[in-house]
Amino acid sequence: MSILQQEIRRAPVNIVIAHPDEDVMLRLQLALRSITTPAALYHVKDEASLFSFLRKAHPFETALRPDMILLGCALLPALDRLKSDNPFSPIPVIVMATDITREQSKEVHARHANACMRIPSDTPGMRAFASALDAFWFRVAKLPVNPDA
Repeated sequence: MSILQQEIRRAPVNIVIAHPDEDVMLRLQLALRSITTPAALYHVKDEASLFSFLRKAHPFETALRPDMILLGCALLPALDRLKSDNPFSPIPVIVMATDITREQSKEVHARHANACMRIPSDTPGMRAFASALDAFWFRVAKLPVNPDA
């Protein structure tokens, strides 16, 4: 297989979006329909729900372990818990914000986020973001082994 040929993943990529704004989740969900890699998107609105989801606690007993977490900037304190020495630290975390300054980006990366992105405000921008996720994270990068996959 050449470097340009990529293995197509058969199982959906499980993505949790932890963001208080449901509109962001809905726009991402629509954009992810346009990518080649199957994706299942789950939404939680706060840090407590995120960790309940990850621990499969009520009401998320049947939740699958995510392959990636898209974390809203408002939930940045959760990043420290996610990247500390626990079973969730290998899960890639992309921090999202409406606007990100250079200083905020430096802080987010210093806290061990895997990436930092600006949330696109329009449909073409959201589709471009979804395509970038597909091209890099789901086709080129090797995601950690997911015990639920």
